[in-house]
Amino acid sequence: METVLQYFSINPVFYIFATLAVIFALMMVTSENPVYSAIFLVLTFFCLSVIYLTLEAEFVAVIQVLVYTGAIMVLFVFVIMLLNLGRDAQLTEYAGPMKYLSILLGFAILIQIGLATKVTFSIGAKGAYPIERVNEMGNTEAIARELFSQYLYPFEIASILLLLGMIGAIVISKKRPD
Repeated sequence: METVLQYFSINPVFYIFATLAVIFALMMVTSENPVYSAIFLVLTFFCLSVIYLTLEAEFVAVIQVLVYTGAIMVLFVFVIMLLNLGRDAQLTEYAGPMKYLSILLGFAILIQIGLATKVTFSIGAKGAYPIERVNEMGNTEAIARELFSQYLYPFEIASILLLLGMIGAIVISKKRPD
């Protein structure tokens, strides 16, 4: 039985883009300029789409680029412009002991990830859509069948929440009569 670690040792592109994604995510979090953070987030999204391509999920990779890198980043830039985050003097806060606690928590998470990678996970029994069937019917059809049958209600609830978010953004951005 093939293990997940054996699969990833065959594909070095995964390691390269996973490392880049982690680096860009760290740069996004540590950047003081919100526009640079948004740019690093876009680079992280692109690295994730390449990772999806290495896992033979072409449809998810394209959706990653279109939805997150396109639409979500437009919303982030809109919020940055709306809040006028260019004023750095008003954004400085006192971190205090929480800064050191967060660094300690970050190291604890890294240790847990390191310990988890020593465990080999075997790939379980084939489900309703094994790779042979997905290759036969295509990624888009397999995702659509699962999404619109078993996950129809969560999908509809997510679409309603996104619609409410768009309406909220329009209401916030409208100028109020003085």
